[in-house]
Amino acid sequence: MSARGDLPVSDPRGPRPGSATDPALPPRRLLFASGGSGGHLFPAIAIAEAALNRWPGCDIRFVTTDRDIERTICEAAGLTRLVLPLMPLASIRRSPLAFWRDWRASVRGVRELLRTSPPDAIVGTGGWSMAPVLSAARGMAPLILCEQNAIPGRAIRWHARRADAVCLTDPASAQRLRAGRIVVTGNPVRAAFAAARRPHRDAGRTLLVLGGSQGARALNQALARLAETCPAWLADCRVMHQTGSQADAERCAAAYARANVDAEVAPFFHDLDQRGLAADVAICRAGATTLAELACLGLPAILIPYPLAAADHQRWNAHRYANAGAARIIEERGRPAEALSGDLGEALRDMLTDAARRGTMSAAMTSLARPTAADAVLDVVEETLARRTP
Repeated sequence: MSARGDLPVSDPRGPRPGSATDPALPPRRLLFASGGSGGHLFPAIAIAEAALNRWPGCDIRFVTTDRDIERTICEAAGLTRLVLPLMPLASIRRSPLAFWRDWRASVRGVRELLRTSPPDAIVGTGGWSMAPVLSAARGMAPLILCEQNAIPGRAIRWHARRADAVCLTDPASAQRLRAGRIVVTGNPVRAAFAAARRPHRDAGRTLLVLGGSQGARALNQALARLAETCPAWLADCRVMHQTGSQADAERCAAAYARANVDAEVAPFFHDLDQRGLAADVAICRAGATTLAELACLGLPAILIPYPLAAADHQRWNAHRYANAGAARIIEERGRPAEALSGDLGEALRDMLTDAARRGTMSAAMTSLARPTAADAVLDVVEETLARRTP
């Protein structure tokens, strides 16, 4: 593995002239292995968008499972995908026979896809659904992995050694991986976020609350409790709240209505780029993709890391942004709902009443943005294909 100080870092200004391989020989087909959450899927979609822009006519295929959130995101993006009958890894002890039956069916399905539509390269962005793809495709096509989080996930760690390249968001992540080639590209964001330009706002009181693509019960409950017990702290605010689940959306909408708070609540928003530009403060978990998108929007945030995230990776993600002055952290771990709600209210009051502070935090957020990360990953794909060309 390369020493941390020697890691190649893509130019944040974008691809360098002459850095790509022969444009007359672009990849004809890319296969994306991703899923489990929006945090894994959205970077893959961002890379796919950039690939179609760079190589018009390139055939893009996705492999995912059929979880509700994956279905929602993939249908909204109009993706062509193979859906795997894959059970969660945690079910292997509870239902081992069913788990291995579905695993074998998933691997067979991927092998058939590889036989009928062999890809020029496979791009994996994490998630359990990546595992059967890489098992079936061993040695059949170049493999490029993308890790979003400060602490690499299991799927990336397990396969990094045999990948042709691993693309990272945080250079420090390299210390936790064994890989032949590591490139710091940043976390790919969708084109709408990459092109976003934040308008000047002085006295806004608009909140964007993101419960995460999979929901965040404690965060949603904290906002509902804040509205009911301290409605004055949300007075004159406009709230846009993505809950992640229909049940939480109904509960939060009722709480806001009882407190006479101007709120729009939904399980999922498909126009977060526009909502982020209209907001003054975000309240959210600390998933790496959410943070990368907030950075492109220049939107300061109050972060509540998910305490049960694997290897506590959300806390590590959050501290990277807090240390840069772009966010404030509120810890949920081991704390009653009343304390979480109270701390959240105080943090909101501090940020909403201090336009200068919000401006400083917005600038810090913007400094962490890597809007060309998707193109940087495609540079790695091209370079990998060029190395394999006789």
